[in-house]
Amino acid sequence: MKAPVLLILAGVVFAGAGPVFADSMETTATPPTAVISPWTYWTDPTSGRFYRPTGIQVGNSYFLYVEGGAYRDIHTGPGSETCTSSGEKILAFSTNWTATALRSPFNYVGAVSPCINASNVHFQPGSAFRSSTDGLVKLLVDDIEGGTNVMHRDFKRVLLGSSSNGSAFTWSTFLKQSVVGGGTYSPYLVKLVQATATSNWWGTFWWAVCHKCDGMVYVQDGDLITESGRITVTMDSTNPRGYVVTILSGGVWQRVNDDGTFNFAPDVTSDILTQSIVRNNGAWEEWGDTGQCTATQGCYVGTPGCSTFVYRTTTPLGITGPLQQVTSQVRPMPTREPIGRTGPFRMQDMNGARLIYSTSGDRLCETDPGGYRGGTEIIVTEVNN
Repeated sequence: MKAPVLLILAGVVFAGAGPVFADSMETTATPPTAVISPWTYWTDPTSGRFYRPTGIQVGNSYFLYVEGGAYRDIHTGPGSETCTSSGEKILAFSTNWTATALRSPFNYVGAVSPCINASNVHFQPGSAFRSSTDGLVKLLVDDIEGGTNVMHRDFKRVLLGSSSNGSAFTWSTFLKQSVVGGGTYSPYLVKLVQATATSNWWGTFWWAVCHKCDGMVYVQDGDLITESGRITVTMDSTNPRGYVVTILSGGVWQRVNDDGTFNFAPDVTSDILTQSIVRNNGAWEEWGDTGQCTATQGCYVGTPGCSTFVYRTTTPLGITGPLQQVTSQVRPMPTREPIGRTGPFRMQDMNGARLIYSTSGDRLCETDPGGYRGGTEIIVTEVNN
C-alpha cells in the first residue's frame, strides 16, 4: 500500500505547513503533586521507582500504567506480589474520574504485565487506548528479555493487551524483533491512538538497529541507537489477527508479517521520540522529552545535564509542525537533572484542562542526591495550551 506523497530528506519526514500555536507553560498554582510515589510504599524511597506513565479512562475510573516497582534486590511493594522471577513490571494505579482525584494520589491496583518465568525479564509501557472495533481497552507493552539495553538486542517483542475493565489483560504478539539486511531491528514504545472517524489506529514507535554485534555486545560505530518511526493498523476481519500493521519504509507503507516480524528498514520520521499523542486545539500533537537543551537551574545528581519537554503538531501521515517548547512557572524547565523531565503523558480531564503526568526525580534529588534513578515518582502538572 503506497503512502501519499511526502517530502523525505535524509530519512526524516518534514512538512512546510501545519498549525502553529504558542509554547505551553506549566501553570499549576502549587508545586506539582506526586500521584504515584515510592515514598508511599517504602521507608527508603530509593527502594522503588515509577516512570513512563500512560493512562486511560475506564467508566468512572482513570487508570495510569507505569513501569517500575521495587528497585534492585527489594522484594516488597507494588509488583512484588506476583511473578517474582521477572524484573520491572507494568503496574496499574487508578483513581476516580473527577478533577480532584486526577490531581491526587492514585491507588495501587496490581501488576498487569504477563508473567514470564525467565531471568532478567522487564516490561515497559507504550500507549493505552480504546478500540472502536471491539470496545476493549488496548495496552501496548515491550517484553525485554536478558537485560535492558536496546543495542544488546534485549527488546524481543511488543505485546498488545486487551481488557474490558482496565486491570486484567489478555496478550498477543504485535511486533517482533527482526533481522533485515544483516541488521537486528528492535521495535519498542509503540504509541497508538484511535484514528478519528474510522476504526483504524495510527501512531509512532521507537526502533533501534545493531548491524554488527559480537555476541551480545555492540561493537560497530555509526549504528542508529534510537529513532522514531511511523505505524498504522487497519482493521481486517479476514486477517488471522483481525488487523494489518504497516510501517513507513522508503516513503511507502510496508506490511508487517502476521507473526509481527518485518522484512524492511523503518524510516526515520520525526526528531521527537514520542511519549504520548493527544488531540488538542483541533490538531494532533506528539509529546516527548529531550536532553538537547541548555539549563542553568534545577537540582541534579553528579554532572549536570539537561532535560525538558517538547511537542509538535502531527497527522497520521507523519506530517509535523514546528517544534514547541514547554516552560514552567512552578519549577525549573529545562532542568539540569538529565532525567528530571522525562516521560510526559499529556491528557485532558473532563473539564478540558490539560494535564501532564510525568516522571520526576526532584524530591529525591533535593533530599538525597545519592539516590539517582531509584526514587523517581509520577507527578501531575497543568499546562495552559
